[in-house]
This record gives sequence, C-alpha cells and structure tokens, in this order.
Amino acid sequence: MITLEQINAFRSVVESGSYSAGGRAIGKDRTTVRELVLALEDILGQSLFVIQGKKALPTEFALYLYPRANHLAKQAKEFEQVALSAQDMKITEFRICYDVQIPMAFLTELDATIAETYPSLLVHWLHRNRHDALAFLEKGEAQIALMPTLSDLLPSQRVGVMNIGASKLGVYVHPTSPLALQKQVSLRDLARYPQWLSEDVILTDKRIMQVSPQRHMISNSDLAVRLIANRGWTILNVLDGSHYEQAGLVKRLQVDELVQAFHSGTSLFYSYALEGNSTMTNIISMVRVCSKKYLN
Repeated sequence: MITLEQINAFRSVVESGSYSAGGRAIGKDRTTVRELVLALEDILGQSLFVIQGKKALPTEFALYLYPRANHLAKQAKEFEQVALSAQDMKITEFRICYDVQIPMAFLTELDATIAETYPSLLVHWLHRNRHDALAFLEKGEAQIALMPTLSDLLPSQRVGVMNIGASKLGVYVHPTSPLALQKQVSLRDLARYPQWLSEDVILTDKRIMQVSPQRHMISNSDLAVRLIANRGWTILNVLDGSHYEQAGLVKRLQVDELVQAFHSGTSLFYSYALEGNSTMTNIISMVRVCSKKYLN
C-alpha cells in the first residue's frame, strides 16, 4: 500500500532535484528518502527518477504523478493542522494583521466587539503589508488578516479567504496645497505632484496607480497626512479621510475623471489551522457583521 510518507518523499525529490536535498527539505536523511522512493517504485512497477551524478531527474511518469502527490501532501498537512486544533484549545492571544486601507472606525468597533465577548483575550493589532500578513498566517504567528483584495494573487492552501466588502477611497491633499486651491483638478494635474502610495493599494481604476512619475511608497496613513503637508497627494479611505478633514489636516479633491468615488475590495484571510476553533469562528462572524456597517 502506498503511504503518505512515500508520497511526501517523492514530492520532495521532484521539487529539490536530489535525494539529499529532498531529505533536508522534509527532515530525513538521504538513505531514508531513497528507500521510500524505491518502495514506491516497486509498488508502481515503474521508475520515477533517472540518476545523473548527484541529481535525480524525474521521469515523464513522475511528472505526471507530481501534481497529485503535491495536492495529497498539502491536504495531509492541512488535516494535521485542523486535527490538532479540533480539541478547541483555549486561545489566550489573538493577532490581527491589517492594511492601511482598512478604515480605523471598522477596526475600532471590531476591537470593542471582541472585548465585549472575550474580555480576557489579548488582542494584538499588527500593521502589515499583504505579503507579510499571509506569511504570518501560514506560520501561525497571526490568526486573521484584513487586506485589500488582489484578484491575481491567491493565498496558499493553508490560508482561507472571504470577501467582506470594499473600502471607498478618495484623493487627498493638504489644505494649503496648490491643488486644493484649484477649482477643477484632473489626472494630468495630479501627475505634476509626488504621490504617496500605500504598499498594497489596489484600485478599480488602474490609471490612478500610475498618475505621478514620482511615486513614493508608504505604509502609514498618519505619516502620509503629515508628508502631504510638505508635498504631493495621497489616497485614503474616505472614512479616515473625513476624520482628517474635520481636523483641518487634509482636503479631499474632486478629480474630473473620477466622477464617483472608487473602491478597493477588502478580504478576510484566516488560518485553516484554527478553522474549527469556536473563538476563531466567532471572531470571523464579528468581522462580517462590522464589515456590513463600514465596508460597502
């Protein structure tokens, strides 16, 4: 009978190109990996690798089997993670990653809702970009992440995702900016000034991403608001932008080509390892309830 251990050894050798490297990838020595692959070959009645020097080159048959072996190995890992959390272990700390585009009012109400249900739970809010947030989820260093939706970038099979709405975005400058004094502002006008751009900004109108030839990356809205006091403009979610505007720190521009506000989709990413945990399930429900109020 074919075992998961044999399948994992086979997959590792295909990916690494040798028995030694394959063994290191899965924490086994070269001899053990080779024996597992040989046992699999005996069961299948076909060779899976051609040895050339220190390299193990996969046969055509091996390449045919690899996608299925890879899928089985990932499913086994996912099963292990879910099974270990099936006892519904008590969570004492909960880490939430969020992006600069997520409205602060949404995060504030979510925190209050969590605290009301779980007063002793330590909630940590981690400002991270999308790449780092997903890495945290995969390593178990965070439980959920609230991030912009990127249709061409999907998470790994260890991370679940659901769409929870969209943030309304606007273009903002300092009230003393020359742009704020213009009666009409066009994309061409914006192109003349530096643009402070969020790490993970994704807009329905892709042109807004490339308006200014002077694009500066930034990951903090408070700093962006301070920086535009000296130069340039930035994009903020309208809820946060309204707060800054009431304080006299920014002015929202009505751009000719953008008759209506544009939106950025927002997704909730979560770790499959805690999918069956009651605390995780309840907090995900809280996210969805709060999103209906703050995300269109």
